[in-house]
Amino acid sequence: MSIVSLCMIVRDEEEHLGECLRAASPFVDEIIIVDTGSQDQTISIAKQYGAHIFRFKWNDHFADARNFALKRASGDWILVLDADERIEPADLSSYRSLLEDNEVSGYWITIRHQRSEHPADYETDSICRLFRRLPKANYRGRVHEDISISLLTRYPHLTIKRTELVIAHYGYDRQVAETKKKAERNRKLLEQAIREESDSLYYRYALGTEAFIQESYAEVITQLTPLLVLVPPTAGYAADLAYKLSFAYWRTGQLEAARQTVEVGLLEVQLPADLLELRSLFLLEEGRAEAAYHSLIRFASAVVFSDSQQSKRHDYWLSQAHMRLGNWQQAADCLEKCLTVDILVEQALPRWLELSLLLQPLAQFAPKLKAVLVTTKPSIALTLVGRVALESRQGKEMLRLLEDVYKDDSASTDQELAFFRAAVLAQAGDANNKAAEILQQLIQLKPERHLLLFLWALLVRDSEPRELVDLLYHLGELDPELVSLAERLRGEKPTSSTDEPLLKQAAYVLLLVRAWSGFLIVWQQLAVITSAKAPDTLRIPKAWRSSLYHSPVNVREAVLGTLVETIPQEEQAIQTSSTSSDGKGLFSERLFTALLAHSLGNKAQCHLLLEELIEQFPKRLEPRIGLYQQLADSGNWSALLMLADD
Repeated sequence: MSIVSLCMIVRDEEEHLGECLRAASPFVDEIIIVDTGSQDQTISIAKQYGAHIFRFKWNDHFADARNFALKRASGDWILVLDADERIEPADLSSYRSLLEDNEVSGYWITIRHQRSEHPADYETDSICRLFRRLPKANYRGRVHEDISISLLTRYPHLTIKRTELVIAHYGYDRQVAETKKKAERNRKLLEQAIREESDSLYYRYALGTEAFIQESYAEVITQLTPLLVLVPPTAGYAADLAYKLSFAYWRTGQLEAARQTVEVGLLEVQLPADLLELRSLFLLEEGRAEAAYHSLIRFASAVVFSDSQQSKRHDYWLSQAHMRLGNWQQAADCLEKCLTVDILVEQALPRWLELSLLLQPLAQFAPKLKAVLVTTKPSIALTLVGRVALESRQGKEMLRLLEDVYKDDSASTDQELAFFRAAVLAQAGDANNKAAEILQQLIQLKPERHLLLFLWALLVRDSEPRELVDLLYHLGELDPELVSLAERLRGEKPTSSTDEPLLKQAAYVLLLVRAWSGFLIVWQQLAVITSAKAPDTLRIPKAWRSSLYHSPVNVREAVLGTLVETIPQEEQAIQTSSTSSDGKGLFSERLFTALLAHSLGNKAQCHLLLEELIEQFPKRLEPRIGLYQQLADSGNWSALLMLADD
């Protein structure tokens, strides 16, 4: 059986090293630690895992340190890790079978770079981290050192294959100052390597990567654009170069350049999933839902997924294409596949639930929902499901289901369920006193703002404007921000854009509780703010739309009037804008405006708004679907709310 040596270079890694070695132990037979000057407990931790310790005087050259470690290894194969990385669990028999393939010199392993604590917030690239210990194979490069070039040039009869192994990189949790110091060090070393090396393409790419990590997207474009035509598609980093450059173009508002760059990346024989996801996102942003669908289907067989989780992200993007095309059942089916993946639940669950409630009674899919809830963290599940249930006005039915799911888990879910129960009662309007009692009990435990606002909305639902504001002053004893809100609603202080988040939070709660007079007062203040804002600012959150669509006539008329008044101003701002934005942020709001007009029986205005949308966004299908529904008088306008979604 082949022997595997883990080779690492470390310095002051006591915080990370233990977890790294613990995760790697099942995969290796020998641990080689090259220390470059640790002053903490790094060496002590390494010895606990039976590591062989060697000292190396740091010389600003990562390849030298890596090669020093290789010479101390005795295994047939080398696995390379950094201390803030973890090799993900894998089937050990399959892993060992990789080591018996006589046609390979090494394997590309997917590195999953976590950008935050959220498990779905990551990006990937592929690096050769598992390779044979061959006499002529050595690392190159002062920084972003590489072994693959040596393996491919000196052992051309062998290949480097891809593997499903994944290494998770958790460097995001390092201190900001340390991250900045590391970035500055890497930049200096890369600039030195570019001056020293005759073949500097890789190091120029690495310099662009450093800028990407720092989110300096203008610099990414400067560094990587010239390389796009110079780096051959066969280079191991070609696809990642295209991804990072395309992403940078997108983040700087240059959608056409971003799309063209992705097309270059598609020349890869094996297509990284990240690149396909980005292409799908661009097509959807352009309104080309059908093209996005065909792209996802066409490249499905060529996509290289880093793991089963990433393959489910393909299903998620496919669901978004189906959503835009109005294929509700197909979208729901794709989203359902994503519900088994922890990192996708927060994105997929609310959308799947919205579609399921649209397509069928809750009782029909309740078993599936229960199965998802029992495997999802209760705090996340209750928040997501509760929000969708309230917005869809199906809280009573959902409350019974949640109480059944969490009946044996009261210790961790009591407060969340109590709040949801109060919100359902408040929305129904048939047990106001009970709802207020529950909210007051929760506020005594912890006076959080959303609880205070729900209690306020419930108590003022049928009150006069003065009573509405007076109660805010009273609740302001527990949250001073509510006093500020009251002063603005009463006109004692001018309303500014800094007030918008709190005003929107108040408006949302008032909508859910159906406190219509209170909502109109808050809406008047929001209208003052939003009328002067940039044209790509969305004013009607998606979460409001169902409640507004089913609100009383006077509420819909007030909202519609404000939205229609601002259309000429928005169009002028879009035409004179110096950015590449075409006002896509307003698309869903304008579509919703057309729906409001139709709900009020103003078919002429609805028709006009839809025609204008077709002219301004000719690639989007939603306005055409709306016109078809109007002509057919299908009455399925609630379904179109699902499409009014950015």
